[in-house]
Amino acid sequence: MRESLKEDPRDNAKFRRSADAAKESIRDYLSNWRGQKSIAGEESYAELEKVIRALAKFYSKAGPSAPLPDEVKTEILDDLNKAEEFL
Repeated sequence: MRESLKEDPRDNAKFRRSADAAKESIRDYLSNWRGQKSIAGEESYAELEKVIRALAKFYSKAGPSAPLPDEVKTEILDDLNKAEEFL
């Protein structure tokens, strides 16, 4: 996910490849980990949930192909860093 956030959205092909990989990781997470009681209390889990909610909120308002504003990217990257720190 970090890689896709750092890609230049003007390079549409490269950005889409990176974003597709991130999308697949999110789908994998949602299907395999979301709601698992064994990890629901973990801080890293809570941070990942924040990231996914922030992305969902943005794209539900702006549309599926809207470029992420820098403030949203920064918030998401900060939450990803926090999640990693908790591991």
